[in-house]
Amino acid sequence: MPGSLPGAPTIAGLWDAAIDGPKRPLRTPGPSAPEMFLSSLAALWVLGAVVTFSDARGDVGLTLLMAGSGLMLATAWSWRTASLSRGPERLWTKLDVALWAFVPAAGLLGLALFATDMDLALRIKLSEPELRSLVAEVEAGGPVSFGRNGRPVGLFWLHEGRLHGDAVFLQAPSLVVSDGGLVWSPKGSPPWWSPEVVFRHIVGPWWRYDNNY
Repeated sequence: MPGSLPGAPTIAGLWDAAIDGPKRPLRTPGPSAPEMFLSSLAALWVLGAVVTFSDARGDVGLTLLMAGSGLMLATAWSWRTASLSRGPERLWTKLDVALWAFVPAAGLLGLALFATDMDLALRIKLSEPELRSLVAEVEAGGPVSFGRNGRPVGLFWLHEGRLHGDAVFLQAPSLVVSDGGLVWSPKGSPPWWSPEVVFRHIVGPWWRYDNNY
């Protein structure tokens, strides 16, 4: 505009400012520390969920620990998401989006593992040669004990194997108030001998049992 000073606001600039409001500064591109920290915690949580929910024995204490830590992680992610909506505008990259979305995706995966036993079924399939070898040993020679602390059999840590009726029970190391493990029962539901014993079918001839004292 003729006669205007250099750097002075123009009518068009003032109009744009009135319409769009004040511009917020853009964050420097690249993933931020909170998203990387939360996604790292989520990765560790998923790993813990896989180990806990696919175990041969249901552990109430560990399950409650996973639920509590998952709730804390979800709360932190929600707080961070809310703070992003109030903070400066961001230049979102694909990595930013992936890190931000990984936390709720991890939570959904953990819930799916808890509800479906698909991780336990996969763990059994991967360990089936070793498990069947132990089953054959029990059927041929009677109970097999691995001592107080047990030993690994495939991807499971087991304490003993014993025959009960037509089924072979592979027990994991006992907890204070409960024990449990896997059952090889090709003829159907395993024999039921106590109201405290709960059976759940996993895959093929394999079941899981929990015995609460």
